[in-house]
Amino acid sequence: MKNDDVFDLIKQRVDRGARAELTVTGISMMPLFKDGVTMVELTAPAKIKKYDIVLYKRKNGAVVLHRVVKVAKDSLNCRGDNELVTEKGVDKSLVAALAVRAETEGKSRKLQGFSHRMYGRLRVLRRTALRMLRGKRG
Repeated sequence: MKNDDVFDLIKQRVDRGARAELTVTGISMMPLFKDGVTMVELTAPAKIKKYDIVLYKRKNGAVVLHRVVKVAKDSLNCRGDNELVTEKGVDKSLVAALAVRAETEGKSRKLQGFSHRMYGRLRVLRRTALRMLRGKRG
């Protein structure tokens, strides 16, 4: 099934108040999510907060599951945990779902609450530290 079709099915499901599941593909959210192994549970994105993980569609049609690093009135800045580049100005209307739980190799993890927010902060700080180190080398 194409990513567009999966995205549309998930959006329809969560818009009706149901939850949806998706197997993660790609490495942009490693080490939290493993390519082809991690399953995430998704729900409607009622209120999006910093460090949440959201499923959205880029304007070019690519479907993405990334962490929110900044929330503005009508847009978000998002980034994969394994990436250094932040995607700025993601229109909130492009967000289909919010990831609330992940399961990898039989281990379940809530993607909401204090411990998840702390993990998100550490991932964001890691990026800042790496950029600073690279700047000092150059």
